[in-house]
Amino acid sequence: MLALTFVALTQNRSVPGAGTTPGSSPSATPEATRSEPPSATPAPVARPLAVPGRLIAAIDASSAVRAGATACPEPTTIEVTSDGGATWETAEPAPVSEVQRVAAGDDAFVDLIGLGVEGCAPAYERSFTSGDAWQPVPEELDASWFVDPSNRAGVHAPAGDLSAPCGVVVQLAVIDANAAAVLCEDGSVHATSDAGASWRSAAPVVGAAAIGTNGTAYRVAVVDQNGCVGAQLVELTAGDAGLVPGAAGACLAATVGAGEVAVDSVVGGATWLWAGDALGRSEDGGVSWL
Repeated sequence: MLALTFVALTQNRSVPGAGTTPGSSPSATPEATRSEPPSATPAPVARPLAVPGRLIAAIDASSAVRAGATACPEPTTIEVTSDGGATWETAEPAPVSEVQRVAAGDDAFVDLIGLGVEGCAPAYERSFTSGDAWQPVPEELDASWFVDPSNRAGVHAPAGDLSAPCGVVVQLAVIDANAAAVLCEDGSVHATSDAGASWRSAAPVVGAAAIGTNGTAYRVAVVDQNGCVGAQLVELTAGDAGLVPGAAGACLAATVGAGEVAVDSVVGGATWLWAGDALGRSEDGGVSWL
């Protein structure tokens, strides 16, 4: 409210000579041509994931709230839609920057977690009027999951500060006080169901760009994979050895830059995917798009 690349080594092979004209005698024996040994193609360098620069909170199939991340101390301005994203209404700027979590409900409340514009420390802001007015709720901050941008090697859980299961956390998806998952800079996803006491891990999700939840499972948005120029959703399920990525869903055609993906789902309801220049809504978890 989340590459294994096979590198082929090409070998240079000498092309056989054309030979002599039929019926003629060769005047000299050509010298053998020495071929240079093949050079290995350098393996591609893995690029770290960008921290998502946008967020979206699904309310239902028609309504959602979205926000772009700002650099502290610039305030955050949210936008609200009630017509499936056809139009967006701009709310009053919230006194929080670098927003990393946004939650919204059909009773006009909106919650933001980021950095307060005064002091640039973690802060929690709430609106009961769809962003027309904001008030700080510091008591909610300690009881929430969040990542301090100044220390992405750590995670704050309702039980306190924890070491992250990877070196750099780029995004956090939360189910409840005990269950959450982190998308890491290397594309791997780690999930906990015991408030961070232990973490399940998954192999890196190829093309991962953002992570969200449908209330019971985690969904990773992947970009430019499987022949799709755009974004798809991959759902992670818990297996004996860790999290297992499922098949990618339908392609939402889009031109997507680094950090330009956000995904969120209503429990048992609609999913919203904001990728690059496209906005998609789905009622089947991304298997198809409206």
